[in-house]
Amino acid sequence: IERQIGLVERVINDRPVGLVLAPDHYLALVGPVRRAMSERIPTVIISSPLAIPPGQGLSYILNDDQEMGRLAAMRAGMLLQGKGTVGIVGVETMLMSTMIRARAFEAALSSNFPQISIASRTVSSNIAELQQVTGEMLVNNPHLGAILALDTSATAGALDELRALGRTGSTK
Repeated sequence: IERQIGLVERVINDRPVGLVLAPDHYLALVGPVRRAMSERIPTVIISSPLAIPPGQGLSYILNDDQEMGRLAAMRAGMLLQGKGTVGIVGVETMLMSTMIRARAFEAALSSNFPQISIASRTVSSNIAELQQVTGEMLVNNPHLGAILALDTSATAGALDELRALGRTGSTK
């Protein structure tokens, strides 16, 4: 996070014609983005929102995390034919987007597929740690039917562990 703040500050000092950011944390870049706005540098935030409303040179291009979670639940429900167990990896408390996706997934799964349970949720953004917790999840839930990975790090960690355990065919 500190590196991203430092990079944004250096770029602002260079007086660019515009700035496009994909923040790692929804609060950490508020100060630098406000500075860019005060210096009239048009700024676009992609992927995750900041705690600043759009306007005054600030725009957003965001994912619909609510819909992403709902679509993931519908897909999991179809893959598991309405029953079984799902694990969730990659809930990152510093990124509101993964939390929104996870909550939307859980809500849609609960209302549309009541016979599917959620085995566990893991909080981490470190690929090696995600691989380890995926392995523990699979050991503790040998009949785990699917894993929802909420971001690219979670996907890499979960897939690495599924491959290592030879479970890519049995766990979706």
